[in-house]
Amino acid sequence: MSQANVDVVRRVGEEARKRSKLEPVEYIEAGDDAVLFVFRLVLEIRGTVYTSHHWWVFGFRDGEMMGWDAYLSEDEARKAAGL
Repeated sequence: MSQANVDVVRRVGEEARKRSKLEPVEYIEAGDDAVLFVFRLVLEIRGTVYTSHHWWVFGFRDGEMMGWDAYLSEDEARKAAGL
């Protein structure tokens, strides 16, 4: 990959970041130690709007957030959250 290609991807990424919006869809409690966060990401790149859904499971211990994992499907995320 040439540096010119990297620069093009960097510019597209910067443009997308400026024109992106994270829209919360749902927060699902999964017991005392997990929350499933469902959101939609909306990107506008060069006049075209792209949307995608995302599922993140946040883990907690003693009321402290320990981290999160991203999943490619709702089923995977629900299973990981114990739902």
